[in-house]
Amino acid sequence: MLLEGGALVERVDPALAATLLGDAVEPCFYGGRVEDGLAAARRARALVPRDGTFVDAHADYWLARALAAAGRSEEAAELYGRLLEILEAEAVPEVSRRWVLVLRSIVLGMLDRPTDGYTVGRDAVTLSREEGPTGLASALAQVSWNGARAGRWHRAVSAATEGLALARELAQTIHVVDFLCDLTRIEAGRGEVEACQTHAVEVDELAKRHGLVIVEEQTRTSLGLLELGLGRPEHALFHLEAAARRLASLGFHDRDVAPEPELVEALIRLGRVEEARAALDSAVERVGGASPAWRAAVGARLRGLVADEDAFEDEFRRALSLHDGADDAFARARTELAFGERLRRAGRRRDARVQLRAPRWRPSTSSRPGRGSSGRAQSYGRAARRCGSGRRTRPRS
Repeated sequence: MLLEGGALVERVDPALAATLLGDAVEPCFYGGRVEDGLAAARRARALVPRDGTFVDAHADYWLARALAAAGRSEEAAELYGRLLEILEAEAVPEVSRRWVLVLRSIVLGMLDRPTDGYTVGRDAVTLSREEGPTGLASALAQVSWNGARAGRWHRAVSAATEGLALARELAQTIHVVDFLCDLTRIEAGRGEVEACQTHAVEVDELAKRHGLVIVEEQTRTSLGLLELGLGRPEHALFHLEAAARRLASLGFHDRDVAPEPELVEALIRLGRVEEARAALDSAVERVGGASPAWRAAVGARLRGLVADEDAFEDEFRRALSLHDGADDAFARARTELAFGERLRRAGRRRDARVQLRAPRWRPSTSSRPGRGSSGRAQSYGRAARRCGSGRRTRPRS
């Protein structure tokens, strides 16, 4: 409907048409229509001048989102950079400051700066509490999403829990979906089986009811991570292969919906090393379309997982260096864990302890992996405790 509306008013009111077309981009993504979303975003961008107004910023934002979803992250990053300059100058007088803060938070997250995005999102939450509840869920969604992306899970869970209750009360279905996706992913990483499966069932039902194809695959990916952490790589593979096939067929790229890293790891855990090596190039290419800095770090970790004994150390050390620019504590923790395990298997126990006892492992909440966890789940639990899971030992700011 938004696509048709944009076409109808294009000659009479180009700015309105651009806004309608931009607003159509996200529904296209959720429905798995990546090319339609990109076409709508390109048309919206062509209709309005680059004059620093709301409509200009709106067009840049949706075109950047569309390019990233289509796997063209370098082009997207350039647009996000321009948009961030406009938003940081707060030079969009025709919209509220809360809107500017929310959009800045999203853009920072997309630019692999989720910790900064979290901080800006928190400012948006403060302002939203003063203005009323309608925009509060949107602001909390950015705190939750950026916190999850950065691996600051205790912060993300707090925002998601509050936001989910509010979104349910206000019947804001898309925000209900957003918060459930964040919680499912975090619970999967922590090994919180019952909570993860409960939320996965709810969000999957919503996705099927509303035609949210991408959300279905995001849920599969989270369930694959859960199974991998529980030491059941064969069950993980069932979810991850299905998600990877469908996302590849749709041409959709997003690091929040990226089953490929877990897929390669599951094959390694099953002893199917040659298959993992065969899957590596396509996995890195698919992840590469989503987020350049994150791709580089995770790609190097995957190469370390499949490398021979004389080559794995260089790949893992490169991955650890690249994580400095990726701002994802859980991804880094998993790299240190995988590196430590490979060093230990190579008989280098002292070097292994450096990675397995790295100082980033800082507990910060009372939640713990469920009973009956495998050794692998306990290992993932240690990685998760860097991101806000495990027994509290001292307060964190």
